[in-house]
Amino acid sequence: MKKAFHNRIKKFQITREQWGILSLLYDHKSMNQKSLAQVYNRDPAALAKTLDRMERNNLIKRLRDEHDKRAYQIHLTDKGIRIRQQIEPLAKESISEAFSNFTGEELETLKTLLLKLAD
Repeated sequence: MKKAFHNRIKKFQITREQWGILSLLYDHKSMNQKSLAQVYNRDPAALAKTLDRMERNNLIKRLRDEHDKRAYQIHLTDKGIRIRQQIEPLAKESISEAFSNFTGEELETLKTLLLKLAD
């Protein structure tokens, strides 16, 4: 599944990790780096390198946080929004293919187990 999705998005010159960040920011409008690192379960310093690359590629922009002048809010650029919107159908297609061999009952069982695991 990872390889198939990677092959679908490589023409956009972003990684799966960057796709995840684009999606989070698209859904949340903006986040600070600390929150992104927590949600993505990454070390903030390691995430900073990824964000630096994304900023150089004009996918995100960092703006000073109005409430905490030491922090930055990470926002998508217009380019980041466009790429996220273009990749979303490819992501859905990859997910559909990955689960195509499951029955409806198996999918419900998997969903139940994953929700239980998340608690």
